[in-house]
Amino acid sequence: MSEPIASPTERTVSPVRLRAREVVPAVCVFAVSLAGYLYTLAPTVTFGDSGELITAAVTLGVAHPPGYPLWLLIAKVFSLLPVGDVAYRINLMSAVLDAAAIGVLTLVIAKTLPRVCGQLGRKGESESRTEGIIIACLSASASLYLAFSPTFWQQSVVAEVYALNNLILCVILLLLALWGEAPENRGFLFALSFLFGAGQANHQTLLLLGPALAFYVLLVRPRTLLDVRLVAGCVVLFFVGLCFYVYLPISASTNPPLNWGNPATWESFWFHVSRKQYRTIEVVRPFSVFWPQVKFFFSSVLEEFSPLPMVIMVPTVFLFTFIRYKQGRIWLLFTLAAFLCTGILLMVLANTELDLNAQDILQIYFLPACVIVALFNAYFWGMMLFPGLSRTRKGMEKFAVLASMALVMQPIAPYKVNYDEVNMRGHAFGRLYGELLMDTLPESALLVAGTDSAYAIPMYMKWVEGMRPDASILSVNRLADPNYAIEAQRNVPGVEYLTPNDYAEAFALPGVARPNESGVYGASRVAQINGYLLLKLVQRNISERPIYYDEGIPIEWVRDYAMPSGLLLNLSENRIALLPPDVLAADADYWDSLEERLLSDDTFQEDIPARQKFSKCRSNIGALYLHRKMYAEAEAALTQAIRFSNRNIEAYALLAIMYKEMGNSEIAVRTFEGYMKRDPWNTSARSFYESLRE
Repeated sequence: MSEPIASPTERTVSPVRLRAREVVPAVCVFAVSLAGYLYTLAPTVTFGDSGELITAAVTLGVAHPPGYPLWLLIAKVFSLLPVGDVAYRINLMSAVLDAAAIGVLTLVIAKTLPRVCGQLGRKGESESRTEGIIIACLSASASLYLAFSPTFWQQSVVAEVYALNNLILCVILLLLALWGEAPENRGFLFALSFLFGAGQANHQTLLLLGPALAFYVLLVRPRTLLDVRLVAGCVVLFFVGLCFYVYLPISASTNPPLNWGNPATWESFWFHVSRKQYRTIEVVRPFSVFWPQVKFFFSSVLEEFSPLPMVIMVPTVFLFTFIRYKQGRIWLLFTLAAFLCTGILLMVLANTELDLNAQDILQIYFLPACVIVALFNAYFWGMMLFPGLSRTRKGMEKFAVLASMALVMQPIAPYKVNYDEVNMRGHAFGRLYGELLMDTLPESALLVAGTDSAYAIPMYMKWVEGMRPDASILSVNRLADPNYAIEAQRNVPGVEYLTPNDYAEAFALPGVARPNESGVYGASRVAQINGYLLLKLVQRNISERPIYYDEGIPIEWVRDYAMPSGLLLNLSENRIALLPPDVLAADADYWDSLEERLLSDDTFQEDIPARQKFSKCRSNIGALYLHRKMYAEAEAALTQAIRFSNRNIEAYALLAIMYKEMGNSEIAVRTFEGYMKRDPWNTSARSFYESLRE
């Protein structure tokens, strides 16, 4: 089944070149996609990891595991551009990288389309001008369709690591396609190996492509493993690419303001790079759990290409190729392997809950699989047009050219359908959120943040924009990590920090540590440690400076010492018996004014992360009221949180709990049913729903 290959001992290298008819469409596609991305680009810092990544890049620090050193170094260069604010410059980086990825994908399709669709033209003839036009049109059409698919486009307009991952993947595919034309040319495999290693220093999901790459190489040249020089060279260059990780301990040694995990020692470095902070991989689970995960993967990928009937197009390509076109079989087998590795294997390893937030993350992780599926858009239309060309060239030429040109208009559909969902033009809500937080903090205040955005965006405002240098910022979620102490003390000068004895006491709490475990995992156990350590911090420092708290995972003791203050909770030195009426009135006025301001803004209505963040802030205050049995205030705050975002499961759950406490079980069930309709994959939510019905 393999294609003719040269002996490993032969030294003749066939020339492989990119022709103008391949390069020009790729450049045009790059320009069109870049124009679309620039028009819809976020103007400043956004929610999610944006603030943290930008801060780490600008200050040459260390981002969350595994560190993303390659991305940070490139982002540092973009941060020096004299345009917009710093966040805009790194948002621009995503636009450029994803546009480049789409341009490279156009080249990949142009190189592989003739191979997949069989010999073009009459036997013995070179590719005609007509065939070149068709290939150019189909390559551009399929690439642009992916460019304006919802998730790909979404990641092209904000500061995130996935655009670089997309570009690296597409360049690897191009190198592989070029090597397939000239297997005796080792340079392509050497370059691919280095890039594959370097790609791990950006996003480690790229590693899942490895088995498919090896599979293709062995199909094309089964004796590759016997070529010791080739194998050794590829292995060495892969590890050379990994050397970007050396940046992490070098950065940590300079004590930057954002130094996640402090990877200055071998132990902390390996802990960081291997992502042990999060959880161990658990691939074993019941089929009843695995099957919905697989269904979600396929439904998500198909949704990216809606309204194209990819469920019909992909099998058609395989059927035609394996029946009629032997030359394309190897490449198609590779694409199938790549799709399975970057999709199904990913789901096997991820083994995650399918709540709405997890779905948002997984859909981004599915982008490599979407890149593979995008190839079939072009292959399908190629198979529809090229067979007729081969039979009656003169009679079909005009129709084929016109049809392929019409298909260039195909990407207009996803552009129009997805524009409102992904457009970030004028969306400055991340910056607004940061400014509101900073305005709440009095001079020399300490902000302890329980959510990522409440830590990352103020860090960006302070260290990148120079706003409020007097403010101190801590992450509650990272208190349990002793390696956080170095970064924390850099960010909270004058604050009495945690001691080794504090950590010993926290990890000795009942139910926290388990025998024979290398670490503490599980949200509830980590939250128990963080809650205890936060209590120690507050007790030591509350008399010296005001402390404000952003709640993530609930810490029960906090609610006895907190009162609402803007987006945050203001912590008191003593237990608060009763919330003052003026505080309640100020809280209601603040949020009513904010609701009127934001919900009347059409751009806010379309910004799901912004709506979720403000909704979470409001439900935090609603939880405080519910804890104090202030049902009227709790109901007002929680229903307001739902108006900000109907994806806030916490607000629905707290409302349901409140109604059940009040004896209104029927209303409690009906309230949470409203959420279940929006999050049907969420098994934890379903368990909670069933408990309400009991």
